[in-house]
Amino acid sequence: MIPSMKFNFTPYEEFNHELFLQATNGRWMGSLRLYVSKAELMELGDNLKKFDGTTKTKIDFEIGKVEKKYAYSLKLIVKPTDSLGHSKIHIEMWENNTKSTAIFSIDSVPASINRLGENLIHAVLTIESFTWEP
Repeated sequence: MIPSMKFNFTPYEEFNHELFLQATNGRWMGSLRLYVSKAELMELGDNLKKFDGTTKTKIDFEIGKVEKKYAYSLKLIVKPTDSLGHSKIHIEMWENNTKSTAIFSIDSVPASINRLGENLIHAVLTIESFTWEP
């Protein structure tokens, strides 16, 4: 299996989207359905677009919490893994109903992460689905 992240959007109210996210690093995979604001997705996309892979660069994105009062939690952490620019996207998904958890990372490089950000912004604006491969 090829490492990838698949984003499927459905409009939900004026300022939100329903997002179905499927991700895999080739060995482990997870999926999660959640509701997220367009503004949060646009901010994430903009941060991914600007990611340069330097040691001071890190992106933290979190929706929900791993607590009983939340239905789900999604955490994405994007950071470099060395001084050569190799990077990773750390993914944590949690669903309260089924008590399901998926935690894994996808290896990548800054240029590919920048492309993910560009694709995410385009998809949020056009409500299109897309698949990203590092």
